Amino acid sequence: MIHAAPSSLRTGRASRALIRSVVAGLGLLAVSAPASADQQAAQLSALATERLLLGAVHAGRRLVAVGEWGHIVLSDDHGESWRQASSVPTRLTLTSVFFADEKRGWAQSRPLIEGSEDDFHLNEIFGAGDDNVFIAAEMGRVYRSRDSGRIWEALLPGYEGSFWSGLGLGDETLLIWGMRGHVFRSEDLGDTWHEVESNTNQSLQGGTLLSDGRVVLVGLGGVVARSSDRGQTFQVGVQPNRLGIAAVTEADRGRVVLFGERGIDVPHRWPREGSPDPNHPPRSAP
Repeated sequence: MIHAAPSSLRTGRASRALIRSVVAGLGLLAVSAPASADQQAAQLSALATERLLLGAVHAGRRLVAVGEWGHIVLSDDHGESWRQASSVPTRLTLTSVFFADEKRGWAQSRPLIEGSEDDFHLNEIFGAGDDNVFIAAEMGRVYRSRDSGRIWEALLPGYEGSFWSGLGLGDETLLIWGMRGHVFRSEDLGDTWHEVESNTNQSLQGGTLLSDGRVVLVGLGGVVARSSDRGQTFQVGVQPNRLGIAAVTEADRGRVVLFGERGIDVPHRWPREGSPDPNHPPRSAP
């Protein structure tokens, strides 16, 4: 068990790095980008759904995915069809997206918390119920806010590599994951952590909690890791094309959509634990 050793953070700079509000055709979406970045608006493209997409999330019943060139794509039919959002004020690559509810959300392009000892890239924002918001960051940092992003503190779970993403599972349980298959789990909203065996050494990029309680993590090399015990153990498979997967979300009950190098992978049925899975043969070694 590792205590997270909270440290203070200059919250004014953190808040400014996270807040830049625009209306992007899907409610209030805050697009976070470095202040000096080129703020040319994203262009509409017929290929937006086939380009690199790095983050995806539900906003109510809507699916929202973000990626390179400032592309934000939306689906209102469980991933069957997609359209590109208009009026996105940046062409920077958007690396993650998080919605507090169906109207309020953030899309992020890896800004920095600048001007203190914490000059680290912020990789993904995720929520954990109520007003709890977390950011997975580089150099083993996780940032936590208990008041919807007004005040932040830095946590050190006990790993020196980058964390790429995280997930709240309810009842104060969290997962964070990152380079070389490292996964950490907390049962007290990040006060203490312990490492979980993921059974892969591929970098894990994204994850989701399915409606039936299963956890799915995805990553480089087409890796898909599934857990039926709230992230305590994982079964690992590999997509046949072995292309990198950056994000995953549930389209509707039993179906998931994968996002990554090939853009959007159409919704497909996810087998139950113990069922044969021809698309994800088990790996013989990490």
